[in-house]
Formats: sequence, structure tokens, C-alpha cells
Amino acid sequence: MAWLSVGQVAHELGARPQDISMLFYSGVLRGDLCPVASGRRLIARDYVPMVAAALKRRGKQVRDQAVRGDPRHD
Repeated sequence: MAWLSVGQVAHELGARPQDISMLFYSGVLRGDLCPVASGRRLIARDYVPMVAAALKRRGKQVRDQAVRGDPRHD
């Protein structure tokens, strides 16, 4: 399973890292599925669509996700 940082997901979605972090801290996104290791939140690549959907529900603009399997993101 590929893991991404909050910053990487934010870059991929064209979002602000703060907005993604706030979704975890407010309980909108499941922190148990995206653990914190060495002070960094790790987000499974398969969970990125959930992050995008949560951002959209809060009125944040999100760009279409990168094509899966892109070696720059794995």
C-alpha cells in the first residue's frame, strides 16, 4: 500500500494542507485509517478520494485526481 503525506495529497488535489489536517482533527476523516508516524499524518492512496469528497462537501475546490499508477505518486 502506498502512503502519502498531507502535503503530497494537498498538492495532488490542489488543496491547502491545513484544510486536510482540519478534517482529521475535527473527526470528518478517519484518523484510525491514516495514522500519525513521526509527527506526520500518513494517508493511504486508496483514501485520497475520501479526502477529496470531504473537501468538496465543505465547498473547497479540488482538482481532478492524478491518474492512479503514476510513478511520480507511488
